[in-house]
Amino acid sequence: MVQYVIKESEEHVIMEAGKLHLETCLKDLEENHTCIPIKKSDLIISYCETISKESNMLCLSKSPKKNKHLLAQTFPNGMAKNIDKGKELSRELATWLRSMNGMWQRPTRFDQVRHGGWLPVATKEGALCEENMQNVCFNVYDVTLHMDIIHSGDNQIILMA
Repeated sequence: MVQYVIKESEEHVIMEAGKLHLETCLKDLEENHTCIPIKKSDLIISYCETISKESNMLCLSKSPKKNKHLLAQTFPNGMAKNIDKGKELSRELATWLRSMNGMWQRPTRFDQVRHGGWLPVATKEGALCEENMQNVCFNVYDVTLHMDIIHSGDNQIILMA
């Protein structure tokens, strides 16, 4: 499977799981499709940060104002591998969500939590190597939302994460 992205630096990146397949794709692109030389950089191997198993210690993060708590853990039963393979997740996801049912209480200002711009920023990179994260589930719980925006801004979550 070949993936193509344009980075924030406007660099065009072609990603592939194997070096030989990537070289074949680039040769085909250069000789058969564009008919112009392509400027190529050295190969870059990317890694993802992950959580491989649950720790015996509880590692909990609190926001600076101590009104939000965050816990990161691994997805259950290899769910991330099935997502990567494109498998149907409806049954696995439904089972997992049912197990969370007793823990969930809908806040009165739910839209601010659900549509907050903090999640993509806070989860863009892992804490150890600043690489993309994979197979990580963030549980946000015990959140107290305040009417005053100073107490409920995005920076509270970003600093906590």
